[in-house]
Amino acid sequence: MVKPKLLTGEVKAFEEVVRAHTYQEIYNSDLIKFYTQGFEPEMSIQYFTGFISNGGNEYLIDDCYILFADGHFSICRNIDDYLFECAFLPKTLSQFISNMNQAGIELTWKGK
Repeated sequence: MVKPKLLTGEVKAFEEVVRAHTYQEIYNSDLIKFYTQGFEPEMSIQYFTGFISNGGNEYLIDDCYILFADGHFSICRNIDDYLFECAFLPKTLSQFISNMNQAGIELTWKGK
């Protein structure tokens, strides 16, 4: 899905984006569909700057490892330092963004 043009710079939680824009801007931009689309780990590279994939189920951003395995994911700075562990993969892009925020990882949208 194409990222709505009004999403630039720092990534914010869906609720913050809604408060910052008019109803018409949100409705016309497919923002709700974008944030609630089903999450796939590859979206981290597709939509956000700084993510690197090892070609498998591990992604890197800054000094954090993000591991997607067996229907769950973990975020850690090293093998023993978990910042966030979730029992299940996020169901939506919005949930993934919230998980990153909770772990203290700042995201930036790719492109314009």
